[in-house]
Amino acid sequence: MKKILFATTALVATAGIASAEVQIKGWAEIGIFDNGNGDAQFFTDVDVDFNMTGEADNGLKFGAYVDLDEAANAGANNSDDGGVTYFVAYGGARLEMGDTDGALDKVVPEMNLAGASLNDDQTTHGAFLHNDGIAGFSHDGAGGVIGTGLAGEADPGQIARFDYTYSGFTASVSVEQVNNGSDAFIDVNANGIKDAGEDIGDTIWGIGFGYSGDFNGVSVTAGIGYQTLEDVADVMALGATAGFANGFSVGMQFAELDPVGANNTISAWNIGVGYEMNAIAVGLNYGEVDPAGANNTTTGFGLAASYDLGGGLSAQLGYGSTDPAGPNNTTDTWSLGLYMSF
Repeated sequence: MKKILFATTALVATAGIASAEVQIKGWAEIGIFDNGNGDAQFFTDVDVDFNMTGEADNGLKFGAYVDLDEAANAGANNSDDGGVTYFVAYGGARLEMGDTDGALDKVVPEMNLAGASLNDDQTTHGAFLHNDGIAGFSHDGAGGVIGTGLAGEADPGQIARFDYTYSGFTASVSVEQVNNGSDAFIDVNANGIKDAGEDIGDTIWGIGFGYSGDFNGVSVTAGIGYQTLEDVADVMALGATAGFANGFSVGMQFAELDPVGANNTISAWNIGVGYEMNAIAVGLNYGEVDPAGANNTTTGFGLAASYDLGGGLSAQLGYGSTDPAGPNNTTDTWSLGLYMSF
């Protein structure tokens, strides 16, 4: 099938050895889905990404990545990342700012090992372990929320991360502003002001170490990371995956949250398996989230399968199931449809 590229731009300028380039890529999705309410609905989504890169005369590389559906206000508020990632790099050193990962998220692999789905059912069940660390703080006058990354994905704030990579090893450090540089607090009283005892740290600090390489035909990725926010919590996470020549891959991941002032830590673990061969890709993961000392473990699993039809078109199927702690009923989600890449 002939692929028609209707929105592609490449700009190249040279001055000595310096160069710059702008690439545009897009994707679209159509199908049906059930978000857990038992009713099947139509599913549609589309996005366009801009990837801009350049290189200075001295070899310094620089660039920016724009996710259009998240970047509507990218230039309106300079204290918000606006869905844009910026970088400068030289040799093995790289600095990223904006809508990027913290050090923990950068180096620790997640257990979504193969396949994809329209509605990300395989990664949105209640026990999937996202590596967000301490993220998602919001102060909107309606109460603050600290997202741990242990039971679901939280939206990160403005992040700066420095990486140094050498011979397969990567060391990362990161700084994340909790409240856009202003004093941060958890608005327990929901009155929009900082009362006594609500003050917390303004910065999430992170560090991580990772490795990626091949051993006798086995592709190995491993990482360990740590994040801390004063007066809130510390988070530690580690994980590893192995990919084999026969198309199979396996992995395991563990994280532990230690809230300040709480008697119990919260631990979570995931395992994953994947298979990719020719046009077929299938991935399965299972996880548990367990507050220590309490009988309220949440479990969940996710499945993703895709078949490449060629020319940028693929069929995708996803399924996710969450069995929450307590007497609540299990929640199941699924999606089925076509993914188009341009």
